[in-house]
Amino acid sequence: MIVGLLALILAIAVAVTSYYALIPGNLGGMGGGIWHALAFITLGFLSRLTFSRTSAIWLLVCLAAFGGLIEIAQGVMGLQRDMDVGDFVVDIVASVVGIVIGAIVLALYRWLRDRNGTEESV
Repeated sequence: MIVGLLALILAIAVAVTSYYALIPGNLGGMGGGIWHALAFITLGFLSRLTFSRTSAIWLLVCLAAFGGLIEIAQGVMGLQRDMDVGDFVVDIVASVVGIVIGAIVLALYRWLRDRNGTEESV
C-alpha cells in the first residue's frame, strides 16, 4: 500500500520536473541550479523510499540518465532553453543528497518498525 502511494508521488514528481524543465523559458520554464537541486533532491529521496531494495548506485544511474536526457532535450528542442553541463552536475550531486536522505529516513523507519514489532514491509 505505502509503496504504491510512494510510486504515485514519484511519478508525479517526475512529470512535474519534466514539465518545468522542457517548457519554453518564456512560458514559465524553471531553470537554474537551485531548481535543479530541489527537483533532484526530491527525486532521489522519493526513489530511495519507493525502490528501497534497489541499489543506490542503480538509482543514481537512472537519475543521472534522466537529468542528462533533460539537458539534451533542452539543447536540441529549440525551446529557448540551453543544454548546461553545470546543471547536469547539480542533478547528480542533488540526486546523491536525496538518496542519502532517503536512506537515512528508511533506516530510521525500519529501526522504529522493528523496535515496535509492526509488520508493514518497506
